[in-house]
Amino acid sequence: MSPSASDIPPFLLHVAPQVTVVKSGAADYFDSVGGIVRTRREKLEKRLEAYARRHGKEHTSKRMAAFQTTGMQNVYREMFEKLRGAFTRCAEATEGRQSTMADSPATLDSVTDDVLERMVNFLEKPDSR
Repeated sequence: MSPSASDIPPFLLHVAPQVTVVKSGAADYFDSVGGIVRTRREKLEKRLEAYARRHGKEHTSKRMAAFQTTGMQNVYREMFEKLRGAFTRCAEATEGRQSTMADSPATLDSVTDDVLERMVNFLEKPDSR
């Protein structure tokens, strides 16, 4: 879909047929052109950095502290359940069964990413400002 003339900035109107307006940041655009696929953690870290830039260090620190006090109980419980499942699968593997720790989606990295995602979602909620 071609952008309309109103989407193109005035200083580029003379080359309008050669211009495509892309609604993304420079890093996202160059990633797409270069075929770079970011990991889940990299995407979450980028969202966290954007939040911190928009709201400032003091506000972000306060909101992160609020997340720690309000949201971490559930996170700890879920982390414990995921890790317990991973250790159970690991124990089964040592008993000669097919499953291995590597087959488990509940690795420490995925648990860490889950916590990071919960925190970023908590920060980005409209009522958290």
